[in-house]
Amino acid sequence: MGLVAAALAQTGAEKFAAKQPGLNPKRGYYCTNPGDRHPALGALADQYNWPYEEVLRWFCEGRFGVGEIKHAFEAWTALGGAMTPNEILALKVQLGGWGQVWQELGLKASNNSHAKNK
Repeated sequence: MGLVAAALAQTGAEKFAAKQPGLNPKRGYYCTNPGDRHPALGALADQYNWPYEEVLRWFCEGRFGVGEIKHAFEAWTALGGAMTPNEILALKVQLGGWGQVWQELGLKASNNSHAKNK
């Protein structure tokens, strides 16, 4: 089974669990005070019409950075929703880097955005 197929075959609980291996959840202000919106995470949630709580979970529990979450949203958009951002983040963990993710998904970086390879 290919890595994309493996990511898509995850159960609901596994899909929730996209996180960096071996790292404990973040304990910073926004992670311990979820009622206060992180400005950059809130902007991403609004821009991509995604639940803020899930974006915050990727940041705090998954330990993904704001840029990584943005990459996942950009890839999700480029794929037309064929994979969720969470599945893309899980694939990033499996493959180790965004270049590998974009290659696996048939995407390429172009002016800081992602477009389907032709």
